[in-house]
Amino acid sequence: MGMPCAFWWRCNVTTAKVPSLVTKRRRNLLKQPAAKSDPRKENLWAVRAFDGTRIVLASDLALEHFFFAEGDPTVATVQYPTEQAPEALECDGVNFDALVTYRDGNRECRHVRAKPLNLSSPRHAERLKSYQTAATHLGAAYVEVTVSELDTAKQRIRNWARLIAAYRRCSHRPLEVLEKLLAAHLTSAGETTFQEVLTWIPEEPNALKVAAIARLLRRRLIASDLDEATLSLHTRLWMALS
Repeated sequence: MGMPCAFWWRCNVTTAKVPSLVTKRRRNLLKQPAAKSDPRKENLWAVRAFDGTRIVLASDLALEHFFFAEGDPTVATVQYPTEQAPEALECDGVNFDALVTYRDGNRECRHVRAKPLNLSSPRHAERLKSYQTAATHLGAAYVEVTVSELDTAKQRIRNWARLIAAYRRCSHRPLEVLEKLLAAHLTSAGETTFQEVLTWIPEEPNALKVAAIARLLRRRLIASDLDEATLSLHTRLWMALS
């Protein structure tokens, strides 16, 4: 029997804050500048992606970007620096925060920063050219993701922090069969709500159904209103367009 539905909307993000000494060491490895002005440029985080990879995020802003990117329905995959390979996204001496591949095949090398580069500054203009060149070598365009863009996506970020937390609690369980069953139900039902989904397949715990829905959303097989509305039992779900 599943746990009460209300349980799922109190989940906290399953991230781990790395101790300060390790923060300094890994900040050097990641070649990130020390935090300035915006407090969200501080701290180092370790999170796990849906495939279980442990990812190192060099600031609070990078953590917000992680949820922002994971929840973007137009994004297919995202590559981040990992604990094992902190310089995995390095090219021509430039380290990127993420390499995003969209569902249409376009790619972006991203830097997450508080403010955009000031192109009236010759030094910043020169940096931009080096970033664009490095991104081109990786077959991508160079993009800055700033505080203003993350702030406009607060709803998505909060929702995906909670959704990923719920998934991580059950990620050790096999979910493939349950995902197929839920997708089949959703295909038949059309648009529905999370509350309705939790009544399907009553022999399975609600915890596993939430985790399966989270992974279906991340695989972009189903869609939701999580960009506009708070994650709840009233969250709307439907099959995504291919």
